[in-house]
Amino acid sequence: MPDPSRPETGHIHQPDIATREDRIQAKTTEIKELYDLLGPIGRDRTIAEREAALEEDRAELEEDNAELEQKAALHGKDGLTGLDDRYRFDEGLNREIQSAIRTGQKVSAFFADINNLKPVNDQYGHIAGDQVIKAVADVLSKRLRSTDCVYRYGGDEFAVLLPETDKASAAEVALRLLEGIKNLEVEIAEGQKINIDVALGVDTFKPDQKKPQKKVPPNAVKQYEKKLVDGADHAMYESKRRGDRKVVVAIDSEAEKFEIGQFLTQKGLSTADVVPVNRGQLPKATSLPKLPA
Repeated sequence: MPDPSRPETGHIHQPDIATREDRIQAKTTEIKELYDLLGPIGRDRTIAEREAALEEDRAELEEDNAELEQKAALHGKDGLTGLDDRYRFDEGLNREIQSAIRTGQKVSAFFADINNLKPVNDQYGHIAGDQVIKAVADVLSKRLRSTDCVYRYGGDEFAVLLPETDKASAAEVALRLLEGIKNLEVEIAEGQKINIDVALGVDTFKPDQKKPQKKVPPNAVKQYEKKLVDGADHAMYESKRRGDRKVVVAIDSEAEKFEIGQFLTQKGLSTADVVPVNRGQLPKATSLPKLPA
């Protein structure tokens, strides 16, 4: 005999089940009626319209993806020269400094600034000035080693990163570039050519630690980056101040000066065009190129 104190569990959910089944049945009937109402032609048209809309969406998506890929490829490139830009330089500098710290290897950099570009712009126009910039970029690209990276740093200034390169070797690379640019003529108008002159400054980052480190605090990396950039940039400003077409190298000791001279002599290069200057005697640039906001 059933216990009157216990609910009849077999019937407690029947109203809910019935309601749900009614809704399902009603929906099924509605769909069937709509399907019958459309008929074969209507059904085919509806399917065709949906397929066409889907194909259109797919085509638009592929077009959008292609545009995004193109923008991503161009991001970080200088529009005038095709070189990597200042953003890429910052990325490369950070990468090479961290690599140098991990491996204990040196990394060098030099800055090249086109002298007297403003008078060219003023006298012949900015199109002529652009031709000069592109000509220098072309020399830099062709005369660097495959492991070196050249960037348009901003305006008439270029930066070059030389991984796993000591100061003497970096001075050699800069000197060979200077020799190439000394003989460079740019045709700015029909039958009219001008000679190009650049200022070059070199510096090198050497990890302080006796053994490589796996992890380095980000603030320490930033300090190393600033020291290398400032050294090369200030050396370049000294080259510009001198105005005698010399490569200026930032040094920390007379021993470095001797090593650079000895290395260049062994390579059969003249030391007269390379001027080592003590870091403390280099001029400080009043303003350096800034990243756009």
